Amino acid sequence: MSIPYHRWPDDLAQRSDNLAAVLQRRGLKNGDTVLVQLSNVADFYVTVFALFKLGGASVYVLFSH
Repeated sequence: MSIPYHRWPDDLAQRSDNLAAVLQRRGLKNGDTVLVQLSNVADFYVTVFALFKLGGASVYVLFSH
């Protein structure tokens, strides 16, 4: 998936809001620790910003490690 550069800020905000809502409905709350294992793709940034919005603590893991 790729997001055209000129649409990135709006799409990032909307997609991260949507993901944050889904994660919250599934029980994620402020202070929870979340393992994030994504390569350097747009979904990584959507996920990170969604976790920031919820107050989740992100732990990043690279595929190659």
